[in-house]
Amino acid sequence: MEHVHVLLKKLAKFHAAGAVLYRKHGRTTPLYDCMLIDPAGKDFMDQYYKVIKPEFFGILSSTPEDERYKAKLEKSMENDFEKTTAALTFDDSDFVTICHADMWTNNHMYSYHTSGTPKDALLIDYQGPFYGSPVSDLFYYIVSSPSLEVKATRFDEMVQYYHSQLAEALTKLAYPGTIPSLRDLHIDMLKRGFFGMQCLYGILPVVLADKSENANMDGFFGESEENQQFRRDVYGNPLYYKHLSATFEVFLIRGGCWTLNKYI
Repeated sequence: MEHVHVLLKKLAKFHAAGAVLYRKHGRTTPLYDCMLIDPAGKDFMDQYYKVIKPEFFGILSSTPEDERYKAKLEKSMENDFEKTTAALTFDDSDFVTICHADMWTNNHMYSYHTSGTPKDALLIDYQGPFYGSPVSDLFYYIVSSPSLEVKATRFDEMVQYYHSQLAEALTKLAYPGTIPSLRDLHIDMLKRGFFGMQCLYGILPVVLADKSENANMDGFFGESEENQQFRRDVYGNPLYYKHLSATFEVFLIRGGCWTLNKYI
């Protein structure tokens, strides 16, 4: 949990700085417009969902306890691009910052005290930052990076710790708007919960995948037998299933995967 705290503290500071810049100067460059919801990227996203959803639902069909959710999730996950767009869209009433957009373990580096405990974290690989709610980075990190035990049992603690660090950093930076409360943060997670589910079925399996010569986007989208086997291996990974089951339960406890609750 020490690494989690160090990372969440750095992420909160990053978000606080971005929020101050956005509040004071607004949208200063189109480079920070979210490419995930760019209409030009819809074909790519549609193809992505097309190849991964059969494998994801195949995992749910493999055990009786998860099969009961399959039909409802299939219904709730229709029109993925439109729902992703809704989850990542914001207006002037929202708390807006600059999001990192790729918050998984390969994009964090740590420094350490002489005792071996983590001292600080460095965020790297800013390939697609965008203006938006900090919730997207929070979902991305919590779903993809902590250990199974931490993810399954300390979800609320992670959210609370992140919020405490965010509020502290915003105060120090004299944020000119209203600092969001912990309740506000949870409400925003409810509002944007589809993105959390998307991280669970679209990001986490790739993060946990074993190394392979097909472990690239061409290999993931290809139609050769090797490509199809790679996708089956990614979603059939026993470690992914353990994380999926545990995190799915966390989501369900919080309202049926947040915005999916009307289907479950």
